[in-house]
Amino acid sequence: MVKIKICICTICIAILGTAFSGCKSYKQSRKQNQKLYNAIETNELEAAKEAIDDGANKNSFQNVGLTMESISGKPDKNPVYADTAMHEDNKIAQYLVKNDANPNYKDKDGISLLMLAAQQGNIKFCKQLVEAGADVKYKKGGASALDYALSTREIQDAKTQIELIEYLYKQKTPVTKVTKSILIKGYRTGVYGDTPANSEYILQWGIKQGIVKTKDLSKERKIFYKILIGQEINSSILKGISVNKLYNTYGENIAMVAARYGNLKVLKYAVKNNISIRKQNENFENIFDLAIKSNDMDTIKYVMDTVKPSQKDICEAVENSIDSISQRTLKCVLTKLTDINTTPKDNDENILETAVKSGRIDFVEVLIKKEAEVTPMALINAVNTGNIKLVKLLLSNGGEVNKIGKYSDGEKMNSALYEAITAGDFPMVKFLIKEGANETDIKEAIAGSNSYRIKKYIYQRFPNCKR
Repeated sequence: MVKIKICICTICIAILGTAFSGCKSYKQSRKQNQKLYNAIETNELEAAKEAIDDGANKNSFQNVGLTMESISGKPDKNPVYADTAMHEDNKIAQYLVKNDANPNYKDKDGISLLMLAAQQGNIKFCKQLVEAGADVKYKKGGASALDYALSTREIQDAKTQIELIEYLYKQKTPVTKVTKSILIKGYRTGVYGDTPANSEYILQWGIKQGIVKTKDLSKERKIFYKILIGQEINSSILKGISVNKLYNTYGENIAMVAARYGNLKVLKYAVKNNISIRKQNENFENIFDLAIKSNDMDTIKYVMDTVKPSQKDICEAVENSIDSISQRTLKCVLTKLTDINTTPKDNDENILETAVKSGRIDFVEVLIKKEAEVTPMALINAVNTGNIKLVKLLLSNGGEVNKIGKYSDGEKMNSALYEAITAGDFPMVKFLIKEGANETDIKEAIAGSNSYRIKKYIYQRFPNCKR
């Protein structure tokens, strides 16, 4: 009898212990889910890593009330989807997938992670999803991930968009009726009704792959395609179409289209026929903005000599095309700048600061040789890229790790270390402190940080921050 009582008592203790352990585990999971949610909201990579490493659910925030919005505005609980939709760098999403999050999640509208990543123009994350087992064959509403890549307006650089499209195509992502419609028509044919960012370039790709043929194109679209591939335009090709009424999908006349694609012969033909070179397209780009995208030196020089852009116009054009212009193009337009530190209209950033933000180290090196000033804004932008090599380049060329600048309205900026802490970039935090960063303005940043690793490290180096 005594043995039975002892046995029952032992079982009860074991059950209670298991229940207590389970309750503790559940509370820990809720805590880490909340931490992951907060980290995604603030884009703090280190805090997200901690939450994931400490048991956060990789496929759902789970906790009641922890929801974010899908791209259509519906509530969604998937952390990979949330980070992909919210942040261009997708670093947290990449870490989640690396740690076995489901690569085939779909939102309530059936949009897959691969489709979303393609729409966001993130080729690195698309590759990671495919390597992790994402279903490249999946279609929603007749559209595949390839169609989302074709439709995107997030990639202004045609070369980068073609690289993404080519990758998905080689992975056997389906070519659909939507694919052909986007290629053939161009205008407002994207999966969300948008006009693709590089319509003629993706058409050229589609023709090269044999997906569509030139005979499939409208008369007007054929003309713009001819301009793209360097052919001349004359009255016999126009055949009754008024050259003055000919506009492409972006609201560009043939002079603007010729400038965009570096077709100098057609550009001169357009000017000879009194086509305006003073108009803007639907993105408010003028002919000089378009000419530098061509990276064709003869076209760029002709347009500069013809329209004579102002110093601020040159800076603005370079900044708007920073991801797509070549180093040679940059050097060409810099010959027209008397002050390399000029700030464009309606912008707090000069060319160097914008080049840094885009991670164009090649441009940064050119600009520094031209004696561009390494400002606090440039250093902050470098820190926010997460590229330590870029930050090191600026610090070795006049950048000051503890200098705090001001915006044009007089408001003080944050220090480089403050920015690294709020970004949750632990390697950058350690690097900046090694380079002499101090605790001048970081109390607020460290108080708001979700990363215990960063907090511990800061408190060890700057004990006064605890007070």
